[in-house]
Amino acid sequence: MPRLFVVRLAAAAVVSAILMLPAYAQTATVSGRITDSTGAVVPGTSITITNVATGVARTVTANSVGYYAVPLLPPGEYRVTVEQQGFKSIQRSGIVLEVDQRAQLDFTLDVGAITEQIQVTAAVVQLNTSEASRGQVIENQRIVDMPLNGRNYNQLALLSAGTVQPAPGSRYEGFSSGGMRITQNNFMLDGIDNNGVELAGAQRRSEMVQPSIDAIQEFKVQTNAYSAEYGRAMGSVVNVTLKSGTNDLHGSAFEFLRNEKLDAKNFFDPPDKPKPSFKRNQYGLSLGGPVYIPRFFDGRNRVFFFGDYEATKVRESSTTSSTLPTARMRSGDFGELLADRNLALTDPQSRAPFPGNLIPSSRIDPLARTLVALYPAPQNSSLSANFIYQAPVKQDHQRWDFKTDLNLGGRDNVSWRLSKQDEDNPAVPALPGPAIGNNAYDWITEGYNTGANWNHIWTPNLIMSLRGGWNFALFKRDNPKWLNGELLNRKYGIKGGNDTLPGGMSSMGITGYRQIGIGA
Repeated sequence: MPRLFVVRLAAAAVVSAILMLPAYAQTATVSGRITDSTGAVVPGTSITITNVATGVARTVTANSVGYYAVPLLPPGEYRVTVEQQGFKSIQRSGIVLEVDQRAQLDFTLDVGAITEQIQVTAAVVQLNTSEASRGQVIENQRIVDMPLNGRNYNQLALLSAGTVQPAPGSRYEGFSSGGMRITQNNFMLDGIDNNGVELAGAQRRSEMVQPSIDAIQEFKVQTNAYSAEYGRAMGSVVNVTLKSGTNDLHGSAFEFLRNEKLDAKNFFDPPDKPKPSFKRNQYGLSLGGPVYIPRFFDGRNRVFFFGDYEATKVRESSTTSSTLPTARMRSGDFGELLADRNLALTDPQSRAPFPGNLIPSSRIDPLARTLVALYPAPQNSSLSANFIYQAPVKQDHQRWDFKTDLNLGGRDNVSWRLSKQDEDNPAVPALPGPAIGNNAYDWITEGYNTGANWNHIWTPNLIMSLRGGWNFALFKRDNPKWLNGELLNRKYGIKGGNDTLPGGMSSMGITGYRQIGIGA
């Protein structure tokens, strides 16, 4: 089948109100009831919850039966202050909220002056009594500290109950949950759909973009009984929340190195040959904080930014063992097969064996002579596995995110994020060109995911969350660039194939021997 230049694009844009999207997916909610020491409800109590890192505060009032709720809180550490005239105020700190958490915090007020304060400082465990979903939160400390081959956060999802690794050779990476196919997982990034839309798993990953682990605040894998707001799939729901800037400037920089000079030699490597080349560099940085321009703008408590970049460069070799025709076979003399394997060649016209397994020169097609000459010379006298080729393997991957958060007062906050991931993988042939020897091709993928969110509090009982998201995927496959766009079918006189594709060459398979060409 001819290999064509293939580009597939997919985009999805959604703008919806709070009831149409999983608006709370990437945030947390705190709710509870306010009572006095006798158990009577205390309506009208003021509850202020403050994000310790950004200083952003939200204030709500308990209703007529003492209940309150504060939704749309970004994951992080909070401080809660409860105040009511005629009662001592309460301040509770050390409250850590996780992604998609519904925490219940009840308070009991003691009679006293409002200037008196009860202060509680402790790590508080919040009981979830509002919904029955089952899942596990993987926080940033575990994401960064645990060893991950390739720094892929999906490997940590296997810590959740009911998850297993994908089947060998799977195109989608990720994991299987509850016996479902890998494609039945639902990935969300900051509340925006982040599922791959490429046909046949061309991107080789489950998500449109896969953030660097240095950019992830935390993620939650929900495996059972999750809310109907998610829908879409029967596997797990993976909620990923990226970091945001805070009032303090924070950043990181890293590089991970692997090199063949630091590795032991493989037991099966030829003892007289050097170790195959292997170099892997994975490096990046992240930075977040307030937008602050001395003398012009101070965005502390109001405007924040966060950005990260990660690149992976791999330089190694792929070792392929092939069986090639010997020098005698290329001239039509297959006597070696008769002597070594007692294999006689039969004349297709007379049905009689060729004498001495020798095909007359007049019976050899001129095109066959041309093509068999493309094979490199065997490296030993064996009739099989007589050529080893170490093709260079080059992989260049990069990904980055940028996120900004605006606090426009006690009633409004806005956030916007843009994420991108690129992969560039040149062809890896089985034989030196132009023999090529396999269906090698260059392929690149690009993935974009962006989303914006606006939360507005109309009244303490009416909140709007407006969100828009956009995904974009590009997959491009082409013949190897190092063929320089030559029309090889035309050059060698190969008929019946497409001779207009730059770098294309029909593949020809010979039973028991390495093919010639790339199939285009």
